[in-house]
Amino acid sequence: MRKHFLFLFIASILFINCDTNNDTVTNQHPIVGDWQLIETRDGFGGGSTFYNQNDVIYKFNSDNTLEVISTITEFESQISTYEISVDCFIEGCPGNNGNITDIITIDSDRNIIEQLDDNNLWFGQQIFDGLDLIFERLP
Repeated sequence: MRKHFLFLFIASILFINCDTNNDTVTNQHPIVGDWQLIETRDGFGGGSTFYNQNDVIYKFNSDNTLEVISTITEFESQISTYEISVDCFIEGCPGNNGNITDIITIDSDRNIIEQLDDNNLWFGQQIFDGLDLIFERLP
């Protein structure tokens, strides 16, 4: 009888201590969340374009998927994947002279992260006469 009681006692402790919620690893990167596009800046001689509330929303999910929701023709609503890394944007990092930076790769497009904090996100390829995207975090 004592053996059965001891077995039940140990089994119940093991059962109570097993928690499957601890097995899930999520992406806690600061980019995760909903971002409102407020401006694009176009290259060296280009200008800025400003956007209205809810024109374009980027939803960076913790599973590294990105949902773009657009109500304007300049941007297409789509679901993509993204990856954040610290890498050399210029191939070969000539001389390793400070070319290491934060990179966001959306599908296969690599972009430099210029700014990322609690409320602001700015990334793009303007240093190569490309387009920069500037966002504000949605509450």
